[in-house]
Amino acid sequence: MKSVSHIVWVETVVVVFAALQAHDLLSAWLHSPYDRTGSVAFLLWVSPAIRMLWHYRGRGPTNRIMILTALGIALTGGICGLNFLNYAALALAIAGRWPMRGMREVVWLALSLAWMPVLGPLGAHAGLPVWVVDATRLLLGLAAALLGRRGNNQPENQP
Repeated sequence: MKSVSHIVWVETVVVVFAALQAHDLLSAWLHSPYDRTGSVAFLLWVSPAIRMLWHYRGRGPTNRIMILTALGIALTGGICGLNFLNYAALALAIAGRWPMRGMREVVWLALSLAWMPVLGPLGAHAGLPVWVVDATRLLLGLAAALLGRRGNNQPENQP
C-alpha cells in the first residue's frame, strides 16, 4: 500500500506542476473578452474527473503514461514559453488520473479545447461575435460534462 500512495502523491504533484505552468489561464479568463467563459467551461469539463477522484478517494486506477507525457509537455511548454503546451499538459495530467478505456474518454479529453484560451483568438480571427465564442465554449464544456458522466469511466467495482 505504501507504493500506491507514493504514486498517487507523484501524480498529484504532476497535476499541480501542470496547473502552475498554465497559470496564465486565470489572466486570460479574467481579461480577454473572448475567453471570459473559459473558467466555467473548465469547471464543466473537469467535473467528471473530480467525480471519479471523489469516488476512488484519490486512489483509483490511473494512466501513468499520460501523467508522464503531461510532465514532459509541461516542461517543454515552460522551457519554450508555449502556453498551448502548458494547457495541453494540464488537460493530460487531469485526464491521466483515470484510465482512458474508450473513445468517450478520448473525445472528453479533446473537448478540453473548450476552456483553453486558444478558442478565443480563433473566434476573433474568424470575425465571430464574442457571444458566439462564449456559447460555443459553454456548449463544449457541457458536452464534456455529460460525456464524462455517461461514459465508460463509470467505476467498475467499489473500492
